[in-house]
Amino acid sequence: MGKESPRKNIYAEGEPTQHAKPKMRLHKPLIVQPGLSVHPKTLEKFGEALKEQDENVWLNAHLKKESIPFLQAELEKAKQHAKKLYAQRIERGEVSQEELDVLLDKITPTIYAEARSVIQFLEDGGVVSKNASVDIVGYSQGGPAVVFAAVLRPDLFRNSEEEQSTIVLLNSAGLTGKREFGEKHPTVGASKKVAEDRESKIDDKEGRVKRHIEIVVGYLGALLREGVSKPGMQKALLDGIGHVFAQFGGRVHREAHEMANTDLVPFINFLVRSNELRVVVVYDEQDTAFSPKVIESRKEAGDFDGGVEFYKTNDGGHFDPIHNPTAVAADIEHVLRSKKKSEEEK
Repeated sequence: MGKESPRKNIYAEGEPTQHAKPKMRLHKPLIVQPGLSVHPKTLEKFGEALKEQDENVWLNAHLKKESIPFLQAELEKAKQHAKKLYAQRIERGEVSQEELDVLLDKITPTIYAEARSVIQFLEDGGVVSKNASVDIVGYSQGGPAVVFAAVLRPDLFRNSEEEQSTIVLLNSAGLTGKREFGEKHPTVGASKKVAEDRESKIDDKEGRVKRHIEIVVGYLGALLREGVSKPGMQKALLDGIGHVFAQFGGRVHREAHEMANTDLVPFINFLVRSNELRVVVVYDEQDTAFSPKVIESRKEAGDFDGGVEFYKTNDGGHFDPIHNPTAVAADIEHVLRSKKKSEEEK
């Protein structure tokens, strides 16, 4: 079991937990941001597997849900703060004001809700010293949360030659954009219908319940397609559904829809080109949630900046950190060590 964070009362379920070998020399932390419907405890074996790779691991947790008006106000503050952080670099011509404005406009309150948990942890988690770098793994819909946090708060991600942060997008949402899924996505079709109902102010409680059931069925379908009999998958199924209904309630359709349908690639390109961060896309060829074929086609089409790195795995699908944590941990360690090796060769 990992060591819990001392902070209380701001998390939905559980606390951020640390997984590190006793008396080891703790180098910079590796933070894992869970997906939208993933209960943090579901990834404990993944955290333990990363620990065995000599990583100083922290599994982050979801914050308690806030109202949309509250999130809107906080997001506006965050955007204004981001503009101040980029101001000098814009003056020097290192960052495009127009590009930054376009990206900031695409971040909505519901998307910001997840990015807040990353920012909150880095700001006052007590695990990242000032001016230190940090590596972060964004799993599933935790990927967009990490990327949006890095765009909004570049000061929390080091990019100097001595200390460079690495963002690992593990089976991440947002890489296929709307090119493949549209309403065929397990949650997007139902989510869009719920959103349309709200916009037309239709008081259809029975219909909304039906849409939410469709969302959960889509989630269950993804689990079943990858093999619910695999180790840890039954617990993931129960914990995930319980987590969604207990903490996300009626907002799950909005967050699922926006996370799945937001094109993350322009944000990634900005981080690599303008913030000079290292971004590695780790994707599994058996992923049933976010198609590897679409990722590869976008790569071939030149959608990704040339500095974005890719690492293809075959560990068992979208939920492989749950049912095959040792293999995925080894993949992550390989990605991080390849960076360390290249730095030593400079």
